[in-house]
Amino acid sequence: MVSQQQESVILEIRKQNLLRIAERRGTKAAVTKDLGYTSPGYLTQMTGDKSGARSGRPITDATARLIEDTYRLPARSMDRPLPDAILAIITPEEAVSPAPKRVLRVRSREGPAAPEVAPETYITAFAAATELVARIAEEHGTVLTPPQWSKIITLVFDDATAHNGVREVYIRTLLDLIK
Repeated sequence: MVSQQQESVILEIRKQNLLRIAERRGTKAAVTKDLGYTSPGYLTQMTGDKSGARSGRPITDATARLIEDTYRLPARSMDRPLPDAILAIITPEEAVSPAPKRVLRVRSREGPAAPEVAPETYITAFAAATELVARIAEEHGTVLTPPQWSKIITLVFDDATAHNGVREVYIRTLLDLIK
């Protein structure tokens, strides 16, 4: 657990890191665009204005991870002072494209892929994958024990995350191995 003093230090480090990133990119507006925000004011709230006034909005864990993903920085690097070598990969000329969002799609041999599922709805995707496993297991006539069920679902969900979608053929292969 992080103490209030440690959290305060981390928030200040994040602020300084964000200011250094903005300096490398040229403007706060460039960073704002890179992160997908519509108003540079949001960044100013986190970093303070030109007069050095204290910022009113902390850089949350979620925002720190977004910055890391966007600039492809090492995990949790926003929580430590960024070395110059890391900052050097962020250049003013570089057109930074936002990190790709992780999505899941359920693919089926019978038709097109289902709509993409954003990370916020992984539970829904997990439920869809579970239902697909259940349907295919029933078609196969495969009865799974609770430990088998748990392992299959874990493997299917891990595979779906790695391959950007639930692969029906992968489920069928796993169930063939159990039979």
